[in-house]
Amino acid sequence: MMNTSLRMFKAPLKQNGAVLIVALMILVILTLLGISAMRFTILETRMTANMAESNRAFQVAEIGVMVPRSYSVATISSLSAGTLQTDTRQIPGNKTTISQVTFTSRRVEGGPYADSSGRFGERSASVMYFITNSTGLSDSTNPDSAQTVLRGGLAQLVPKNNSTLNF
Repeated sequence: MMNTSLRMFKAPLKQNGAVLIVALMILVILTLLGISAMRFTILETRMTANMAESNRAFQVAEIGVMVPRSYSVATISSLSAGTLQTDTRQIPGNKTTISQVTFTSRRVEGGPYADSSGRFGERSASVMYFITNSTGLSDSTNPDSAQTVLRGGLAQLVPKNNSTLNF
């Protein structure tokens, strides 16, 4: 009887190695999932960087569109109607990049400013329109950097005879 009970707990003579094959298959699947996750992360990082560069180029181009708002009366008076004013400005960014904006403004004569309250009279000011094309580069040192082109318009009151408008 003792002899038969030992045979029940005896290890089989031939091992198939199925556990080794299953473990290797699981390792291959996990490796492929890891490589796929790395590629996805790299792609997401590139997309985020491109979006940030595009946003920066848009903001830089927006600066060029807003430049006519900062013109003084003397600057506006010195611009003859229809003449293009082109300017390029470097805009400091972070420690490594310098953005660049190139803008072209054209002054277009408007009509007299008609004040509905009658305080200033019809001839005290005129309306000047500025049409501005602005090109913004996110990094002026890199020719492949993001670029945005904007077009904007601005109507501005200009006093007659370089006087001031008191609103």
